[in-house]
Amino acid sequence: MKNIEDDFYSFDSPLIDDSFIEDTQENDVEDIELEDIDFSDFSGGDFKRSLRKVNRAYDKTSKKKPAKKSNILKPNTPKPSIAKSTKTTNIPVNRRAIMYGKQKGNVEAKTTKRIIVPSNQEVIIEGIDKFILANKGADNVKNVGYCKGKKLKELILTLDNSGSLIDFNLELFNPSMPLDYLYSTSGNLNAKIQTANTDMSYTDVLFNLLGNPANIINCKFVFSGTQQQVANQVTQPLIMKNKEINSEEKIEPIQLSLQIDNMQVANDIVFFDMFSKINRPFIPNGMDVIQYKVLAGNICTFCFYYEQKDLRKLFYESARNSKKLL
Repeated sequence: MKNIEDDFYSFDSPLIDDSFIEDTQENDVEDIELEDIDFSDFSGGDFKRSLRKVNRAYDKTSKKKPAKKSNILKPNTPKPSIAKSTKTTNIPVNRRAIMYGKQKGNVEAKTTKRIIVPSNQEVIIEGIDKFILANKGADNVKNVGYCKGKKLKELILTLDNSGSLIDFNLELFNPSMPLDYLYSTSGNLNAKIQTANTDMSYTDVLFNLLGNPANIINCKFVFSGTQQQVANQVTQPLIMKNKEINSEEKIEPIQLSLQIDNMQVANDIVFFDMFSKINRPFIPNGMDVIQYKVLAGNICTFCFYYEQKDLRKLFYESARNSKKLL
């Protein structure tokens, strides 16, 4: 009797469909695995119907798994050339770039230490101090020390009343103040009012202003002492006196506590624009003076930003050509 298995595995057997043989040969070339095909339906009886079920399962599997592409090039096909780029191109930053640090869980990673930006690009560091970088407000803070884009000179005067129990009343830029202080207290006014240079006294600055008046544009006041003493010192008014030789006098008080900005953290520093507060130029020539009271135990440092003309350059040509004169 003829064995059924011989007829099944023989390619001449009529039980095997020719399409299945062709598909099997093509799949061998494409190297597709048939591990996902279920051969449980392959049973005795109608082998032809069973093989058709296997073919349908194979068609579904072949659609899910695409065939691997052959890396064998056809004849007369040039090999792709890989160009090695040795030229580096610098790409400028034309738009805003926001950099965030990576986070590991709830702990932030280390911040960036170096940020390199092309020199022709503007860089704005946001978050350091928005109060200073703001476009509006705090103009007197941003413009202090400058006038029309020109840097101003600084006149620093320190009013020391820390070692006294009596309030110190004075008039800055008043030429008669040194003599009046000498008669009333038998002391030297230069010991109370000191300049930034120890070799230059306050009276030297005062008499220089009489011959070469300076235009004081901005002011910066710094107070030192205990917290209560500083709070009381800031409330002291700054009285501007504009005198004339016909015995007329115009008084304009300035309350320094109103000059502190709401966003300002330190309350012991006061900035203000002199011209905007008195609505005129303040040029101390012996008739424009500032009256102020320094409370006992406090130290007040006044910084006046000014511009000054030397009269020697106006009258003498040799002085105009000399570089040694201020």
